Amino acid sequence: MIRLIIALCGFVALVNGQSTPVSRCTAFAGELPIHAYIEGCDTPPCVVRHDTNAVVHLVFRAPHNIRRMRTLASAQMLTMFPHDLKENAETCNFLNNGFCPVMAGEVLSYTLKMYIETIFPPITVNIEFRIVDDDNIPFMCLRVPVRVRTALNTREGLNGTIIDLE
Repeated sequence: MIRLIIALCGFVALVNGQSTPVSRCTAFAGELPIHAYIEGCDTPPCVVRHDTNAVVHLVFRAPHNIRRMRTLASAQMLTMFPHDLKENAETCNFLNNGFCPVMAGEVLSYTLKMYIETIFPPITVNIEFRIVDDDNIPFMCLRVPVRVRTALNTREGLNGTIIDLE
């Protein structure tokens, strides 16, 4: 019964939710997710800004029983550069409709946040996100181009003068 409810939630997310086209990974193994949506991105390359979180919503199926999952990210420039997701790498902590351990065939909804650091160069790169199991074997992987941009300056364009009236 619980599997039916979880599968129904995943189906509703697919039908009602927005989606972002993603590709199969080229550097790492793993199946594509059932559904992927990167907030603010309907058509890649997805624009991400320094000092913000890129938020990725995923629906995927567990291929086998898994006690612990981790999410890994790598950016492809000339070679693959790993990016430490820190506490956001603990996939089980960010499941929206379940918890670990998960059973084979379970459909899971997951939200990943990746902080876009200011050290990232403002260029377009391919990012590969993969989820690995207890044995560090990737079972889900997606690739998406992202365009890194500097942070929005909310004060930009204001031509005011501040006067001290004391």
